[in-house]
Amino acid sequence: MADVEAAAEASGYPFSFDAVKTGAMTPADGSLPRIDILYVQIDDPAEGDASTVPAVSLVYRAGVAGSSTPPSPLVTRAFVIAQINVPKSGTGSPTVTWVAPYTAGAGGVIPVLTLDQLNAWTTAPDQQRARVTSDVTAANNGDYLFNAQLVAWVRATPWTLVNSRSVGTGNAFSNALSYTDFPNATDAAAFLRTITKSFAGTKLVVRAFMGGSLTAGSAQNMGLGINIDGTDYDIDAVPVAAATTYFKIAGEVEIAGLAAGMHTVKLRFKASAASQVTALARAGYSITETN
Repeated sequence: MADVEAAAEASGYPFSFDAVKTGAMTPADGSLPRIDILYVQIDDPAEGDASTVPAVSLVYRAGVAGSSTPPSPLVTRAFVIAQINVPKSGTGSPTVTWVAPYTAGAGGVIPVLTLDQLNAWTTAPDQQRARVTSDVTAANNGDYLFNAQLVAWVRATPWTLVNSRSVGTGNAFSNALSYTDFPNATDAAAFLRTITKSFAGTKLVVRAFMGGSLTAGSAQNMGLGINIDGTDYDIDAVPVAAATTYFKIAGEVEIAGLAAGMHTVKLRFKASAASQVTALARAGYSITETN
């Protein structure tokens, strides 16, 4: 679709090139490089452009040797899709830079081929959405939003991190009267993650669970929390009777007000009285950034 009319109420021109286009180029200059262009030209006799039939053409135009500025299309109703960087004769082959505008309807998703192409677009409107469709690294494909504050493309929300694992050996919480890391160093490291929050105005929804047994101590409350950048947030607490062979804590918390950027998170536990608690089975959490 080509939107080449100045009037906002004018509709676009749908078109496609269904076959490979070939053509001759102006020979390279013997002394100086230049920049050529390829552009799409719209002919519409109804608009008084001196054409006789409606048509869409792919047009080549050579630039001026020694100039660092590419030429402009010869007609108004046109737009450039590529620049051809032509070195002086005998110094190498021309290279092509794709400069076609990425477009979509109001509120639409801009399609791009690769993440590198998307990251090269640094002037998009804040919260503009785009979709990488054909990157050779499959994990790069997907939807992104432009964060004007960070001047960067970030994964579109919501995203979710899931982190759960079997725990047990070496995870004896002894008198954990305030939030404590998992005593087993391997589990503590596994529950420590770095996340990237895409936008300041979003919130994190944290869901977590843990199973354990109270092997010593009086009846009390057992609590589970998430630590973000050194601040503990309560997820849930359950009352547990003395000598309970198994209890489970599960819940969620919404956290607002965190800045965009990188944050360190980890799962934590606490008890309300002196006790000996051994973690059983599994523990884990998920974190979702959402609006």
